[in-house]
Parts: sequence; C-alpha cells; structure tokens
Amino acid sequence: MQDGLYGVKFQTPLGAGAGVLVKQGERVVGGDTAFAWDGHLTSSGGELKGRLDVQRHDSGMPSVFGPVDTFVLDFKGSAAGDKATLQATTPSVPGVTLSIALTRLKGV
Repeated sequence: MQDGLYGVKFQTPLGAGAGVLVKQGERVVGGDTAFAWDGHLTSSGGELKGRLDVQRHDSGMPSVFGPVDTFVLDFKGSAAGDKATLQATTPSVPGVTLSIALTRLKGV
C-alpha cells in the first residue's frame, strides 16, 4: 500500500461512516466527523495489518460501535493498486466487525 491520502468508507451492523486517512511509512492518522484515528499499518505482499487508537472528539455524533468514546481497532486485509479492503474488531465491542474500504486520493 502506497503512502498517501486515502478516502475511507466503513460500516458495522450498527451504522456507517466515512473519513480520511494519511499513510506515511507505517504510520497512519486520520478521522471522521466524530473520531480521530492514530496508529500503524504494515504491508507485506499485498497483505495489510495494523492497529488504530480511536478517540472521540465530538460527543454529538453517533459511533458505528455504539456508546464507546475511546477504543483500539485491530485490522487486517489486502491492497491492490490504489484500493484496500480491511476488516477490524475491537475488544471494547466483542462480536462486531467493522468493514473498511480505502481509496487513494493522492500521494504525500
């Protein structure tokens, strides 16, 4: 997965959302209207894995994980060209999987 600015679409059975993410090396940062994301991502042969620390910055917006304000997402998936698909889970909400689609918008 190349470094750059990515559009992010995500959903769980509880809701959907969108945001942006910047990847530079193994570091990733981004956010949406309610949460800021900070973490790392590794890539090997098109396979991706990583972890995001997620923290609420707007209490008025709903979460796709229900009533949690701070949590860790562990994710894995694959990348091809300018797109990636990931599946993520958090110990804070067992049994709920987050589906993520990334599209590279530009390089950094």
